[in-house]
Amino acid sequence: MASSVVKYVVVAAAALSLVVVVVVAVRVSRQDSLPPQECLYNFPPFDLPPEIMCALPDENKNAPLFELSQCYPQQSTDEPLPWVVEGRELDYSSPSEARAYLEAILKYAYAGNLEVNWVVQRNLPVRWFHAPWLHFGGTGREPLHGLTYELASAPGTLAKKQERHVQNWAVSVYNARGGFVLGQVWKGVRHPNPNTLPHPEVAVFPNGTVSIKLLFTEATEGEVPYLRGQEGFEWQAYIYEKLPRDPRRPNPTDRRRVERLRLLQVDVSVRDDRSPTRWVFGTFVYNGYLTASPYPWCELKESPWCKVVPMGLMWGNDPTLTIEGPTPANPPVESIFIDAGMLPAELLEANGGRMGLGRGGRLNGPVDDRKSSCLSCHATASWPQFDRVPPQGLATDKQMYWFRNFNVGTASSGKQSFWPGTEALDYSLQLSSGLRNFHSCRGTMPVIADCQPTPIPTPTPAPCPDTSPSPGTPAGSTFRPQVFRGSDN
Repeated sequence: MASSVVKYVVVAAAALSLVVVVVVAVRVSRQDSLPPQECLYNFPPFDLPPEIMCALPDENKNAPLFELSQCYPQQSTDEPLPWVVEGRELDYSSPSEARAYLEAILKYAYAGNLEVNWVVQRNLPVRWFHAPWLHFGGTGREPLHGLTYELASAPGTLAKKQERHVQNWAVSVYNARGGFVLGQVWKGVRHPNPNTLPHPEVAVFPNGTVSIKLLFTEATEGEVPYLRGQEGFEWQAYIYEKLPRDPRRPNPTDRRRVERLRLLQVDVSVRDDRSPTRWVFGTFVYNGYLTASPYPWCELKESPWCKVVPMGLMWGNDPTLTIEGPTPANPPVESIFIDAGMLPAELLEANGGRMGLGRGGRLNGPVDDRKSSCLSCHATASWPQFDRVPPQGLATDKQMYWFRNFNVGTASSGKQSFWPGTEALDYSLQLSSGLRNFHSCRGTMPVIADCQPTPIPTPTPAPCPDTSPSPGTPAGSTFRPQVFRGSDN
């Protein structure tokens, strides 16, 4: 009798184990890929000229290549706001809470994504998404990690030992709230009707949207010493063999090389409706000198991602702050800088001890254009896109137009335009770059004649139609739409 009971228990336990294994297997398979019928989009992840793709070393061709996370939600999500900690909303504008606010956003964006090495479509149930149509042209996504070409850093801007221009490359992702808007803007484009145009008029992000941008550099530890400590964690990327002749306008047919890039900067943008602009932008800088993690939830020994330290955040453009620069009597009041002691000494030394690397001492990251600021540049996101920074020679009072506290409004009550006659894209340069690329490819912006997708070992879209309605230049505009800006993010 006792032996029968034992046998029964053993058999039951084995059956239960089998059920658990099956459930786990099903769960894992669902996390690895979504059923095809649930994904309504099929945009190309990258698109290099054939001769450039063929020159990619075999070991890289045979490795997993970048895939676009593009199964955008078809309904708006209602997940908890990432800046709510222990039931209370952190105040981004409070000097005592700004750092905690930034840390909460970073922790939220890191969760699950570090474990999958930013192959974000594998991070479920918290889903993140790439913006489409950043595969096109000289700044388009490279095939190993989907990085886009960013503004090159001039000698001496990252550290005094940096004696050459260095290439910088980046990738950004949106959370599910932002992914929903991306999907609505691009809904129906090439699926099922190849003549369907995007819908920039619906580009208003909901409260709680978060985007995180990872910026990498080809600069070495010898040039920028605070990049140390990333051995084994660098990202390979198929970058240009030499700095493009015009660093702001690379030619997609220029020769490339596979290079190991090092993490330099992490940016976050948060749609927080409490802000006068409805957005809060923050910047982190990698500091390889750290011996202890600044975050209790991030283990320094396991990942160099824990070594990014907050530079600051901003929620407004300080419209009354003059272009020439801040003074003790007139400092930025809509930017908060966290702690200079946490930042790499070489970076501060290269910039005269300043933390405010943007125009007039406003917040900006080391890679960003010093003639602007985080918010100012992104506020210009529009279709068609105009100058993202004030043009040279423009009078100071006219330059201040770029430093307004712009609020896009809502799609239902009527959106505002940053520039008369344009469609504002709610601070998303990824949308403006994607729309520019889309219309350039279709021939409605006569920039690049041939935009036929090249054969690559990943799904590619149908050839671009050569007949389609032109969006034209907005009525009342006095500018020529830009076709390049130096950053797709």
